[in-house]
Amino acid sequence: MWDGLKARHAETRDRRILDLFADGRADDFSCTFGDMRFDYSKTNIDAATRDALLALAADVPARRDA
Repeated sequence: MWDGLKARHAETRDRRILDLFADGRADDFSCTFGDMRFDYSKTNIDAATRDALLALAADVPARRDA
């Protein structure tokens, strides 16, 4: 999983964050819990990177238990 994230970084390292705002990014890269909103749209990740990070996080309990 780390290798996938390293590859994503290599593919996107020179990308400008501004280029990611071409379409409804703020809606896709934010979440709300109660009256609190977490907006992570101003980070240099895209949907594929977010998916890779979530997959890595999902693996934490198994690795912890091992």
